[in-house]
Amino acid sequence: ELPRQQVDKYLKCEYLLRSHQLAEADAYTNELYKTESSDPKVLSWRGRVLLYNGNEVAGKQLLTQSLQLDPDNKEAAKAIK
Repeated sequence: ELPRQQVDKYLKCEYLLRSHQLAEADAYTNELYKTESSDPKVLSWRGRVLLYNGNEVAGKQLLTQSLQLDPDNKEAAKAIK
């Protein structure tokens, strides 16, 4: 079971992405990436934000890293296609 703080981060990232609040999602995932760059979920969220903001190369690179760490990450697999 994940700690409450981790669950809150996951929920916030998903909320920002699904509600298309891209500026806030960009800032939030960038901060998470600075401290948690080995977390496949963080890599996936940051990659998706970069893709949505038009940075396809960097976004796909992070999504690929996420899938290397967690091959079952469906969101990353879907976004990279």
